[in-house]
Amino acid sequence: MAVAAESSLLEDITTGKISSNCGFFKMKVLKDVRAESVEQFVEDSIRKESVLITDKNQAYVNPEKLVDNPINVNSSKKAANGD
Repeated sequence: MAVAAESSLLEDITTGKISSNCGFFKMKVLKDVRAESVEQFVEDSIRKESVLITDKNQAYVNPEKLVDNPINVNSSKKAANGD
């Protein structure tokens, strides 16, 4: 299963408090988790000028070819448990 989610920062104009907002989700059952399948999902789901935030999954071979601003973050062992 692949999931793409849009996240936008919002500021409360009264308090100045910053929060995040989810604008959309896109989900798709992939036939496999090879790089080609994952990259095709990303390419079909987001624009080139998007900021792509991913875990360091090995399926993301070349995120810089998918978007202008890729950011990789380390997932905790608990979050990355399983397939």
